[in-house]
Amino acid sequence: SRVRPFPFRVGDGPLVELPLSAAYVGPLRSRGGPVYRAARLLPRGRGILFRTGLLNRAALTPEGVPLHEALDAARALLDDGVRWFSLSFHSPSVEPGHTPFVRTAADLATFHAWWDGMFDFFEREGIAPASIEETIAAAKSGS
Repeated sequence: SRVRPFPFRVGDGPLVELPLSAAYVGPLRSRGGPVYRAARLLPRGRGILFRTGLLNRAALTPEGVPLHEALDAARALLDDGVRWFSLSFHSPSVEPGHTPFVRTAADLATFHAWWDGMFDFFEREGIAPASIEETIAAAKSGS
């Protein structure tokens, strides 16, 4: 949560890190990091923030993050000027029964609908996929 949401090089080596995109959403978003970290010190602190809708840290993944939460996070990142988005999932989720996220055919349909919703959002916002060359160039420039 403390890493900038852009590709970056790890040390001086050839490894490029693509952090999973995530954002704080909710009325306390502007103080997200400190509030979210402090909430872990309270019993069920983060759960209380989430359930009251005051603050949530939503990642761009279909596994455990409903589409509306992921879209809220993507909008928040756009509002912050972020134009790099990294989405993630476990490859066994593309077939029912291999992960707790996709157990049935209905779960798989929801999984696919999540991707459709995210890609529709990116298209509306003019966000296109990046090539490997563009990603490496971004990691070199730091943005």
